[in-house]
Amino acid sequence: MKYVPGNIFINTAVSSFSELSAYIFSAFAMSLLGFKLSFMIGFALAAVGGFCIALCDPSGAAIAVFVLIAKAGIAFAF
Repeated sequence: MKYVPGNIFINTAVSSFSELSAYIFSAFAMSLLGFKLSFMIGFALAAVGGFCIALCDPSGAAIAVFVLIAKAGIAFAF
């Protein structure tokens, strides 16, 4: 989070909230959709965030959003 533009404390707080909401949402998704589909959704979300980071040319705020999407997908899957 140190290399994402902006205040490091706000970035870390938003990142933590993103992961916490992904953990909570994943519990409901696994009970409704099953394990296989939930893992596929989580890994797809992480892949979309990762590909956007690697392939797009984002400005300051966009890179933060892509990092949060990737982190939420990883937290959702695990």
